[in-house]
Amino acid sequence: MSNILGASSAVIAPFDPTPLKVTVSEISVDSNNNATISWSCTLGGSAHAINSAVALPGALNVEASYVYKLPIGYAVTGALNLSDQIYMRPRLANSVAASC
Repeated sequence: MSNILGASSAVIAPFDPTPLKVTVSEISVDSNNNATISWSCTLGGSAHAINSAVALPGALNVEASYVYKLPIGYAVTGALNLSDQIYMRPRLANSVAASC
């Protein structure tokens, strides 16, 4: 997991990785469609609490955010808070083991 999270600094290059926040969580869904956090690992952010309830659009969760400061600001000045969430399933198993 540390290699996956650490690679995000290379992906964001040549920009400063200091404000980067990446959180990867596994979410389990029980037979009643209740989703909870199985594990959560983060780089620069806050991991989700294990067993906390999650509202999903139907799959697993990856989150990323970055505060981008434009090098030259004509029309836009200050920082832009960029963030996104990606939902996906593991391809080869029902669950993925991780240690943070």
